[in-house]
Amino acid sequence: MPAPRFAAYTTIASGLWAATFSLLGYAFWQSLDELLALTKQGTLTLAAVVAVIAGAVVLHRRRRLRSATTG
Repeated sequence: MPAPRFAAYTTIASGLWAATFSLLGYAFWQSLDELLALTKQGTLTLAAVVAVIAGAVVLHRRRRLRSATTG
């Protein structure tokens, strides 16, 4: 992509991004306490899901390695 075209698209995209999140912030600023509470719950849930998936991957790899060495 030529540099002038890239610069134009980047300028438009950054302007749209800034406008979008500024408007969202203005629209939802009154709900900040609720958002923080939901974020805290979401973070704990995400951490639990990641831990379960990581544990499942480790168990799967151990079983696969064990069956490859014995079989």
